[in-house]
Amino acid sequence: MTNRLRYVLTGIVVLIAVIFLYWEYRDNLLNPWTRDGQVAAQVIQIAPRVSGPIVELPIVNNQFVKKGQLLFKIDPSIFKLKLDSAKAHLQRITHELEAMSVEVQLNKEQVREAELELEQAQLRLKKLRQSADENNRQKANVVATASAAGDERNMQDSTPVRVQQAEDELRHIQFKLAEAREELAKSEDSRGETGKNNSLLRQAKAELKLAELNMKFVEVRAPASGYITNLKLRIGSQVVQDEAAIALIDTSSYWIYGFFLEDDVSRMQLGDKAIVTLIAYPNIHLEGEIQSIDWGIARENGSKGGNLLANVKPTFAWIRLAQRIPVNIELKEVPESVQLRVGTTASIVVQTKHE
Repeated sequence: MTNRLRYVLTGIVVLIAVIFLYWEYRDNLLNPWTRDGQVAAQVIQIAPRVSGPIVELPIVNNQFVKKGQLLFKIDPSIFKLKLDSAKAHLQRITHELEAMSVEVQLNKEQVREAELELEQAQLRLKKLRQSADENNRQKANVVATASAAGDERNMQDSTPVRVQQAEDELRHIQFKLAEAREELAKSEDSRGETGKNNSLLRQAKAELKLAELNMKFVEVRAPASGYITNLKLRIGSQVVQDEAAIALIDTSSYWIYGFFLEDDVSRMQLGDKAIVTLIAYPNIHLEGEIQSIDWGIARENGSKGGNLLANVKPTFAWIRLAQRIPVNIELKEVPESVQLRVGTTASIVVQTKHE
């Protein structure tokens, strides 16, 4: 083989290598990839709304449950007693309000009777005063005779007394009316508003409603279809209100987390096609598309470390490391043979539209 032929062959090999390297570099730019991907799903932390010991537990660990299926039941005995107590309290309040309403009605009748008596007493006093005024005018205009003088004395003796009695009676009725109105105000204040707006009635109904809800809350049901995982409960286990007791993986919410370098993310757009390969299924390629790209990540350098000092990782001064940004990928279709498990690893290639 001559030197010329040797140079030609070497040049061809170098050209092929350069073309191959360029193609790989171009493909890597247009189709960024990462092996740092994970299967993710919504993990629902199921917490009871009431506290108590578990008396029914019809599920087992890693079981698939449907939405609305019973997960466990809390001992309802205490809540049944509270429900009966709330019903009795509402019934007692209802009877008390009825009695208060009767009392208010009676007090209203007494006020009306006192007002009527007051009107009659005022009318009698008015007539007596008019009669006294008339007598005074007659005495001033008529010459008194002996017999007439005797009559005048009788009138002077009787009229002022009757007027005084009428005034005393009027003051007594006014005091009686004031007492009746005060009693009416007290009874109305004790009863409160009538009908559904009554505060005592609303409180008793609210307590009954809460007791009824607690009776329903003793049964804890699945809020979505999915898998129960890491189940630690047993019959007799004590669960606490608003503390998570069961983890449920929602099977309708699977997606893929891909952690791409920030310079790769700059070339990605929502809707770009993604090819996902799970480590457990290396020969199956799952299609998806970019649903969203996170807008931030937590800063590791500068966080508090020991003795409240800044936690700083050592880095190479001549290398500038790119951060990794989470990219959320929605899978279009998953074959029945593929079982998605939260936290498992995936490789992802994104086919960008970047030129």
